[in-house]
Amino acid sequence: MRGGNFTPCGLRGLPLKTALRERLFAVSVLQLPQFYVKIDKSKRSDAARQSRGALQGKTIIMLKIAIVENETDQAELLRGYVMRYAEESGVKCQAVIYSNGLEFISGYSPGFDAVFMDIRMPLVDGMEAAERLRRVDKNVILIFVTNMGQLAIKGYKVNAMDFIVKPVSYFDFSLEMQKINREHDRRSSDYIWVKAGGVLRRVDFADITYIEIIMHDIYMHTVGETPNFRGSLKSLEEQLDGRSFSRCNNCYIVNLAYVTGVRDDTVVLETGDELHMSRTRKRAFMNDFTAYFTVAGGSR
Repeated sequence: MRGGNFTPCGLRGLPLKTALRERLFAVSVLQLPQFYVKIDKSKRSDAARQSRGALQGKTIIMLKIAIVENETDQAELLRGYVMRYAEESGVKCQAVIYSNGLEFISGYSPGFDAVFMDIRMPLVDGMEAAERLRRVDKNVILIFVTNMGQLAIKGYKVNAMDFIVKPVSYFDFSLEMQKINREHDRRSSDYIWVKAGGVLRRVDFADITYIEIIMHDIYMHTVGETPNFRGSLKSLEEQLDGRSFSRCNNCYIVNLAYVTGVRDDTVVLETGDELHMSRTRKRAFMNDFTAYFTVAGGSR
């Protein structure tokens, strides 16, 4: 629901008389589930991944890292650390250096797995660059690199995963790379296959904003499209990542990463959608919402 105009739960998009008629005379049809989930891809070996890439004729770039640092020697040091980690871990990496925050954020488009961001830089400092980054990319991992440890406490405002203090040792840097690698594997394995309109397609959990049911039809709202298919919301809910999704009423499953606020009995999403929260679901939803932002730091 957009623009604050509520439509009765489960009847969205249908004229009221038609919706009521469909609700009264709907006939249940037995059919196979239209969704298939894959969660634990991390158990596959690196060799399997590499062989799959070889069959496709592609080079797999496992981690793409941005280094935003105005001091050339520091930037090259971090790039060297990335390459050293790649050699020691066997994880393919790519490092791209930006000499200041303005160069980095100008024309930025999502695609990096992580950003190592210096704070004190000319033109646009690291904190401002991070704030502008979050307006266009809420998913990328952000790590501050600074000799001003007292400023790192502000990192929560831009969902920074961590910070490291200069001079940066390889040991500390490699620990951050391990975290990035684990998060990359988690994100790349969190997706669901749905069959909509006769087409089987993959939908990443991170792209789902919310899911609703109207009659027996599932509408999976994503950042790009809204595939719909016949199915059960309860069965679908059981196969989603419970840490990131929660029901706000019997008709909606919400991706908590897209929630920007809760107002009375309304859940507000960054897409502009406003979803009704039922009294019976409110306590559980708020508990899930609080736990998500406490444990996950609010990052997808």
